[in-house]
Amino acid sequence: MNSTLKTWIAESESWQSFIDLQIPEDARAKYKFLPRADDFYISLMYNCYNILNLPITEINTNEAILIAKGLEIYSLKQKSDHFQGIDINNNMLFAAGLYYLSGYVSSAYILSSLYKEYETNIDIFISSLLRNNINTENPYMNQLKLYFLTGDKNRIDSLYEMIKAAENIEFERNSNAYISCLLAKKILEKILDCNIWLDLLNTKDDIEYWKPYVLHCISKKNPVLSFFPSQRDALKNGILSERTMSLQMPTSSGKTFLTEIIIYNSIKTNNANKILYLTPFRSLAAELKKSLAKDLRSLGIIAKTIYGGNLPSMDERQAIDESNVLISTPEKFMAMESLIPSLDMAYSIVICDEGHLLDDGNRGLQYELLLARMRLHQRNRKFLFISAIVPNMEMVNQWLGGTNETIVKSNYRPTQLDYAFLHKNTNTNYWLDFNPGLPSQFQLYKFLTENDLILQKGTKSFTVSTKAGLTIAAAIKAINQGSVLVFSPQVGGTIGVETLANAAIKQIGFKNDDFLITDSNEDTIIDLINYFSIIFGPEYLLCKSIEKGFIYHHGDFPQFAREIIEDVINNGNIKLIICTTTLTEGINLPIKTIVIHSTKRFNLNVRGKYKDLSIREFKNLVGRAGRAGKELKGLIIVPHQDDFNLIFNVMNDTHIEEIHGNLFNLIKPITKLLTEGRVPLDDELLEEFERSFPNEVEAIDFSLLELLSEEIGIDELLVMVDEIVKNTYSYFQSNVEEKDTLSKICNYRARKFIPYIESQKFKEIKGSSVSLSSYDEIDRNIDFNNDIWFANEISHEDWITFIFDNSIFTLQFYNDILLEFNNKNKVEIDPVALKSILLLWLTGSWYCDISTYTGLDIKVILRLINKLFTYELQSLLSAIIRIAEIRNENIEISQFIINWPKMMQYGLDSQLKLDLLELGLSDRVAIIKLNQYLHNINFNYQSKGELVEFINNNVEIIRNIPTHDIPNISYKNIIDFLDNI
Repeated sequence: MNSTLKTWIAESESWQSFIDLQIPEDARAKYKFLPRADDFYISLMYNCYNILNLPITEINTNEAILIAKGLEIYSLKQKSDHFQGIDINNNMLFAAGLYYLSGYVSSAYILSSLYKEYETNIDIFISSLLRNNINTENPYMNQLKLYFLTGDKNRIDSLYEMIKAAENIEFERNSNAYISCLLAKKILEKILDCNIWLDLLNTKDDIEYWKPYVLHCISKKNPVLSFFPSQRDALKNGILSERTMSLQMPTSSGKTFLTEIIIYNSIKTNNANKILYLTPFRSLAAELKKSLAKDLRSLGIIAKTIYGGNLPSMDERQAIDESNVLISTPEKFMAMESLIPSLDMAYSIVICDEGHLLDDGNRGLQYELLLARMRLHQRNRKFLFISAIVPNMEMVNQWLGGTNETIVKSNYRPTQLDYAFLHKNTNTNYWLDFNPGLPSQFQLYKFLTENDLILQKGTKSFTVSTKAGLTIAAAIKAINQGSVLVFSPQVGGTIGVETLANAAIKQIGFKNDDFLITDSNEDTIIDLINYFSIIFGPEYLLCKSIEKGFIYHHGDFPQFAREIIEDVINNGNIKLIICTTTLTEGINLPIKTIVIHSTKRFNLNVRGKYKDLSIREFKNLVGRAGRAGKELKGLIIVPHQDDFNLIFNVMNDTHIEEIHGNLFNLIKPITKLLTEGRVPLDDELLEEFERSFPNEVEAIDFSLLELLSEEIGIDELLVMVDEIVKNTYSYFQSNVEEKDTLSKICNYRARKFIPYIESQKFKEIKGSSVSLSSYDEIDRNIDFNNDIWFANEISHEDWITFIFDNSIFTLQFYNDILLEFNNKNKVEIDPVALKSILLLWLTGSWYCDISTYTGLDIKVILRLINKLFTYELQSLLSAIIRIAEIRNENIEISQFIINWPKMMQYGLDSQLKLDLLELGLSDRVAIIKLNQYLHNINFNYQSKGELVEFINNNVEIIRNIPTHDIPNISYKNIIDFLDNI
């Protein structure tokens, strides 16, 4: 390919961006290829013809992609009308075909889906194949379909001969048809070299073994006929073996699909096998419940997903026992372990998703210690460690039991990614510099102009002047080419999500109040406003944002609200989204562009109060742009110059942080100080360590608790502790002195357990999973012999009075938690106010109602309920109740008390409401409405089985529930519940 053609192709990419972003005509560069569009097209087709005449193994995929990019502009909407005399259908077929031959099957799918009307059998075959539609009635496709249905290679060989015969005929008769035959033949050669049958049979040569899985793949809504290069590499390198392995794959390169194959293979080999899928994020666990778990169910594999809460229900315990696959957050799994002895021993494969979070400040320590215990308990267990990017993957893999031969690294990404940095030209003129320093670099001049930054509506005007305003202006401009996500590292403050939302409301108001609202999303907008107005109130910022046609998402929202927002985004009904990391942690989104508002997060412990997020965090974030099968490309826009350097590192894969164990990060500086000062680590210093690092000490204690059995003797204690310490990642990567420090710290903590073992209290500590200091306070202050524990009927008021006034409010560590909450949120919530809010929550009030009643800002109420109640209080109550159960093991504790932490967590005040939740209706609005309906028809029941039977027998009646006061979202959730119960 000559240099002129390469230059024209590069120009065509830049020209496409001008068109997509609706840059004014007078601002566009003078592209040399445009006056010579015919010559450009002839050159592209000439090179295409040459490629199609090469053996499949000799095709230069980089050149093929370039030719495809050049050809696509002649058929894409808003571009094709600039050219004359081109058969846009036929041209798109060749552009898509070249993407396919280059390994970009998702891009081929998108392009080939734009035009589907073809006349000749060969063109119909190519178009259908590129769209993975093997059900098209066509003589060529019929043969290919039989191949995928049976695995019989003779079918595909016959098809190849059919196409060769057609090629020979068309060579003399029709040049266009002849070239189509060349393309079809080349695509078939690609399939012969790369398809799901071939790759699976290379791992295990047994057609009947793989047939159910292949039929599952080709019957998906988006059928799978071949694997991505990253997936093929993993299969070739033994991902299905029993060896521990590590996968380093970019976001959206098919890791979840790979885990599906691994799970199928494991269960097919031995249906008694169990697989644990650990994901650090509740959001990712929720997504996997809807995707992976659903797909596994169609294969006859039962998957259970658990996340949130600490006291497992009986249904959860039973479901875990009956399932083949458990998808769980580490925290939830550890809570289950305290109730199900030796739970981790049941799993022969442990999949560690988002593995780089081993050193996350909030989640990493529990993740590391959980894996350390699992390594200790079962040496032949297979670990699959997955992360998008880890520079020291070899060390992590070796720690888990792998070797250098069991690491699979791939840079393949199914969609390409552009980085664009915003530069100021004049006060009202900004330009974008794309991919600086890379061969694909180009510029877009006048990306933002006076029309974008000086807004007028009637006699009023507004000039965009703040950083938040500039970010939103860039995002609004980018909406012209697809969905846009604006990222901020935090909720509040000048760089936060709420500031961005207010900036967006103002700019949209000056442009056109409904310019983001279309016929296709108007109903969705109305449904969201009706639903969230009940929960947050119509004046809440989220509702005002939705009225303007955009939405935001952050960690202060309750889980069910986040999932509703995520569903709306996934359905493509909202084009502008503002969020923190809570939306980008592992979730696949149909996003074209990400605008990064800031790379820094507020941090009180840092001089200047702001600290850069890690490059790894941004690698994870940018991977969400350009979803495979939805977009040809992803785009990252960086509007502010003080963020450029960090994103340059992200773009060039430089200065990426290694993974270190949490304890390693702690003991390394301590050891350095001890070594340099020649100071021995004695008991006095160890006590100081406990005071300085209480969270780390608590995590060590929890891990020791899970490791140690209730019958352990004091002599065994230190030996077992030494074993778990030596199995941590922190110990593995430490030098001799650091290993000694870690061992002494953990040994010191282990000795703290001795009095509790001697006094027989260890069983209660282990069963409740509380720290030693917390247990001591609970033991001293709570009356476990009170008759209320065993009462047949208890009111919420009586229980709250006992458990709070006489118990929780007497605990110093809980009062410290409440004080910290008050200081952080600048409020003064006393025990009386806390109980009042709790009763309002239990009896059906929403955040807006409680805010009005108490006079507290709704943001405080959200944090109080979704963090203090749902996590801190729920965990504490669950622990207290477990101690009561263990201490009174011969007397049955009230079922009301056992259920109460979950009632408090979800704001439910009756057994019926709780049963509806546990049967799968997670929408609190829907639960309250359905409960009210069942109450009105005087429904009574004695067991959950009776409730299920009644609902199944009265589905049609319940479907006709009065809907005048039920938001449409909740009504749909009730219908889904009825369909799935």
